[in-house]
Amino acid sequence: AIMTIDTETMIAAAHHRMMHEREANVMMYREKRKRRRYDKQIRYEARKAYAELRPRVNGRFVKIPEVTAPPSPPASPYDPSKLHLGWF
Repeated sequence: AIMTIDTETMIAAAHHRMMHEREANVMMYREKRKRRRYDKQIRYEARKAYAELRPRVNGRFVKIPEVTAPPSPPASPYDPSKLHLGWF
């Protein structure tokens, strides 16, 4: 009978401790929920400044040569007069 009282006391103490831990966890959750921010946050000012300076096409970053129009292809793909064979 003595062993059952000690076991019941230990179970009750463990339950009591678990309830306090749960209350603490719920309070921590509620405090963190108050601090949530759903608006846009800028974490790195330097990255933002660099991104604003980079060229874009339709909102996407592009390389500098891609911003200008591509060069037009030659009229004929093969022109023997334009072969610069300096070793002959």
